[in-house]
Amino acid sequence: MKTLFFAMGALAALAPLSYAQNTNPIFPVSFTAPKSWKVLKTQDNNTLFVPSNAVQVDALLVTHFGLYEKFEPLVTGLANSLKDLNCKNIEVSEEGEKVVQGKKAYVARGRAQNAQGMPVAFALYGTLSGKQLGAGIVTLSSPEKSAETTRAAESLLSSLTFGSFAPSKTAAAALVGTWEGGKSEGSRTSGIGGVSVASSTRYACESNGRFSSRSQSIVSASGEFGDFGSGLSKDSTTEDDGRYFVVGKKLILSSTKNGTMVLDYTLQGNLLKAAGVTLRRR
Repeated sequence: MKTLFFAMGALAALAPLSYAQNTNPIFPVSFTAPKSWKVLKTQDNNTLFVPSNAVQVDALLVTHFGLYEKFEPLVTGLANSLKDLNCKNIEVSEEGEKVVQGKKAYVARGRAQNAQGMPVAFALYGTLSGKQLGAGIVTLSSPEKSAETTRAAESLLSSLTFGSFAPSKTAAAALVGTWEGGKSEGSRTSGIGGVSVASSTRYACESNGRFSSRSQSIVSASGEFGDFGSGLSKDSTTEDDGRYFVVGKKLILSSTKNGTMVLDYTLQGNLLKAAGVTLRRR
């Protein structure tokens, strides 16, 4: 059988394996790996589970934890993650709110194809704590493993316990202000023209815990480009707003548009480095 997602050996090098109860390092959410499954990798607020004895991975579970008070942004993010897992031709056969293992959840199930065009079955589970926190589970497997993977996901769902989210108010207060940064790069090909890329990022962090952001990227080309004429330009701009928090060395952005994002950050005087971008306080 072809590998659906990853070679087991490549995945095993990512992180130590874990079988017992786990607590997410960013959010106070505890959970237990389903029987015959193990935690393969945890990255911030996401955890990957695979079958314990699989030589090749034909089923996986992914959990996502974050700040959610409504199902919509949580479930939207889970659905988008199917594309991140290289799914295509996605068809939802069932969705809606229901009680699963004693927990109120939003559930969606369906079929899709993986990057190789092979059929896969998926399920999405979202649940809310009522204490700012939410959890999502994505399952992906071969159709033959669908029932087994569903049982594992619902066992994982039933094991979830939520604590109280307690970010650092002092660390967040240090970020109040407007932060801006940008860069410009260019190249030139003799006799043809050149291409330049300019990008800018702006974050405004308010004392009430809210943020707004704007990122812009402009790609410009000059010279002769056949049917396209003597110049090309493309402007891409994204904006977001919501609430920001700090836990340890992590900056957490929570918005209706993008759900919960966790970024590594460092603050040195008037310089803020986050997500690989250096910003200066204005």
